[in-house]
Amino acid sequence: MVSGVNPTSEHTALFNELKIDRLHKCLIFDLIDKNSKLDCIFTGDKDFQWDSLQELLPKDDCRFVIYDFNYETDENPPRPENKLLAILWAPETAKVKRRVPFSTSFNGLKSAFTGLQKDVQASDWSYLEYKSVRELCL
Repeated sequence: MVSGVNPTSEHTALFNELKIDRLHKCLIFDLIDKNSKLDCIFTGDKDFQWDSLQELLPKDDCRFVIYDFNYETDENPPRPENKLLAILWAPETAKVKRRVPFSTSFNGLKSAFTGLQKDVQASDWSYLEYKSVRELCL
């Protein structure tokens, strides 16, 4: 098994479109070719909503997600804020042969995409509830 998968220049361009140009809200990646190659399988446009993410993540397989997360601070008055999240979706129902390559590639993926501010490692939906992620970002 591969212990690290590197994004291609196309992946970096998509990330920059999300981070700099704000053309995307969400990128979802999968590992293909026996877990040796990264593939972007979804690009959510700038209107993509957090609640829709759960529908796109499989219940028994892993994914990497880059998400531009919007929330409001606890200040009075609240101010809008956003953070770029790196999410490792690795449900316990996924096969070990899938979870291990995702887990070992996560740090490399985070370092390849410069500017990610928080990371979330989620093994069930409770880690990805809006309230939980917002608390992490505060």
